[in-house]
Amino acid sequence: MFFKYIFQIIFVVGVSCAIFIIDLPDNRFHAYFLDVGQGDSLLIKTPENKHILIDGGPRNNVSKEIGDTMFFFDRTIDLMVLTHPHADHVSGLISVLKNYDVKRVMATFVLYKSDVYANFLKAVKEEGAEIFVADSETDFDFGSTFVDTIYPFSKINGQTFKDVNDSSVVMRIIYEDKSIFVGGDIGESIEKKIIAKYKNLKSDVLKISHHGSKKSSSDAFLQEIGPKIAIISCSKNNSYGFPTQIVLDRLEKYGIKIYRTDLDGKVEIIF
Repeated sequence: MFFKYIFQIIFVVGVSCAIFIIDLPDNRFHAYFLDVGQGDSLLIKTPENKHILIDGGPRNNVSKEIGDTMFFFDRTIDLMVLTHPHADHVSGLISVLKNYDVKRVMATFVLYKSDVYANFLKAVKEEGAEIFVADSETDFDFGSTFVDTIYPFSKINGQTFKDVNDSSVVMRIIYEDKSIFVGGDIGESIEKKIIAKYKNLKSDVLKISHHGSKKSSSDAFLQEIGPKIAIISCSKNNSYGFPTQIVLDRLEKYGIKIYRTDLDGKVEIIF
């Protein structure tokens, strides 16, 4: 009986050590496009084990996705970004704010009538995180990883938008000579403004805006970004018909490799 318990203890300790070793920082950059259904959520883990969460999807299952990705005992989100207040981007962030220690929160803080968005703002206040109003001057340096905010060009907090998608925070996540372009749900009109203002937006990976809607990912925009890989976040058989065939055809025309969370599940990019 004594040896039975000793074996059980050794087994538990061994498994715990294995999990610990597997989850140790590996000096590589990881980007996890989480499988959250019809919505968006991206988790960045830097070589220094800093965590950046961009959007949280439409439900609380983002917490499980994060739990399956982060080190078991690590409960810290170093930067949370809400691109815009639609439910399919903001809902899951509420549970993350309640279950994790969130150090910084960046959002546009535009006006938008929504119970979910109101609950998010309340949760941010209760969390006591450092708050940043997004604009092109609000960037974050995590050593090897730099968060370059591109849009909005100036602060838009307190403003209302006919289409709140066009208030989305747009960023490039830069690691050494590699980068990921993240644009929330911006449409072609904002894409035009961005490529007119900036000269070098080349990025290795593009998170496709608005889940592959025909209103985004224009030819001019794709040519300017020049990605090798495109990630589309959406659910199977969604009622919107995302991603649209017109966007898929454009991506294929430029030889861009496509990954989709509805077909591939969680997508991990490692630099």
